[in-house]
Amino acid sequence: MTSSPKLKVKTIFTDIDMTLTAPRTAGMELVPDECLAALISAQKKMSLEKAGKTVQEFQRSNYRNMAGNYWPFGLLDQLGIAQSLLWDEVARCAGQLHYVFPDAKKFLIRLKRDYPQIRIYPATTNPGMVIYAKLSAGGKDLANETGSRYLDGAFGGEEVVPGGKSSSHFFTALLERTNADPETTLMIGDDPEKDYRLPEAAGIKQTVLVRRGRQDDIVYRAGGPIYLKSLEPVFDIMEPPV
Repeated sequence: MTSSPKLKVKTIFTDIDMTLTAPRTAGMELVPDECLAALISAQKKMSLEKAGKTVQEFQRSNYRNMAGNYWPFGLLDQLGIAQSLLWDEVARCAGQLHYVFPDAKKFLIRLKRDYPQIRIYPATTNPGMVIYAKLSAGGKDLANETGSRYLDGAFGGEEVVPGGKSSSHFFTALLERTNADPETTLMIGDDPEKDYRLPEAAGIKQTVLVRRGRQDDIVYRAGGPIYLKSLEPVFDIMEPPV
C-alpha cells in the first residue's frame, strides 16, 4: 500500500447498483420491463403475460433505434399511457425493493455543496427513470419524477449505445455526450470489469472501487483502482475545490 495521489476531477461517472443503491433483499431487484408490463396490464385490461409479450415485441422491433432515446422508447405514446403513471409504478417498486447507502446520500449532498464545479453523471445500464426511482428510495429530496438536483443528467445504458454498459464504447460515448475529458474524469463503481477495465479502455484512468466492510478507509496500488471503504473518503483523494 502506498499513499494515494490527489486526483484532479472535473467530471464524475458513478455506477448505481451496489455503489449508490442496493436491494433490500438479495435477489429481489427492480426489473423495469416487469414494471412496464404491470402498468400496461392494468391500464389496458390485458393479462400480464400478454402485456409482457407486448413489451418484448416492441423492444425487439425498435432495438436499433434505442440509442439517444429514453426508456421505454416510445411505447407509452403508442399505447396512450401517461409517463407519470409509469413513474408511479417504477418508484413504488424501487421504494419497496431498494435502498440508498447512507454514505452515498451524504456523498451526493456534499459533492454539490462543496464541489459545485464538478459535474456528476450515472454510468449504468439502468434507464434514466429507474436511476431516479432508485435514488428516490433515499427520499424525495434526493430524486423524484423530474430528476435529481444532485445529478447533472441521467443517461441509461441503452440510451447511450446499443448494448448499454457492456463495452468500452459505452464510456467513449458517455464522454462525448457529456463533453467530459477522460483525463479529469473519475469513475466510481464496485465492479472491476465494468467500472475499472472498461472505462480504462476508454481513457479514464482515475477509478474508485467501493468495498464496504473493508478495514482500511483507502487502499491504493499504483497502476490500479483506488479501493475505498465507503464514498466518504472520495473527498480525501480529490484536489480541494478552487
